[in-house]
Amino acid sequence: MARNPVVQVACEPELYKKIDDYQKEKGIQSKAEAVRELIDFAFRVLEHSSEEEAVSMRVLMEKVLELSTKNLYMQNNIYFQTYNEEKYSGDHSTSNARKRVTFEKAEEFVERFLAGEEKEGDK
Repeated sequence: MARNPVVQVACEPELYKKIDDYQKEKGIQSKAEAVRELIDFAFRVLEHSSEEEAVSMRVLMEKVLELSTKNLYMQNNIYFQTYNEEKYSGDHSTSNARKRVTFEKAEEFVERFLAGEEKEGDK
């Protein structure tokens, strides 16, 4: 059985301490395994960082915020309609319009929030 090639690297004490801390935190048996894991992770990050189509974490979080806010607005709308049965009992023709208005309000809130004009509790 052939042995894997060995890489030896001298490192500064701060870097060594970070590797040591990582090893202990993750419960990894050896420094070599900890360094292999860190190098593998670094290469995956580098491989994907050059992709032009990659979505940033901020863009993802903004989309999550938008969808969560829309969900909250729709839940409030459903709750209101459920407990005001006489107003909504037979007429569902306004449902789509109401949904569109609800989503527009949610989108406006998200825009204001991301612009810093509105805080989380201000709804």
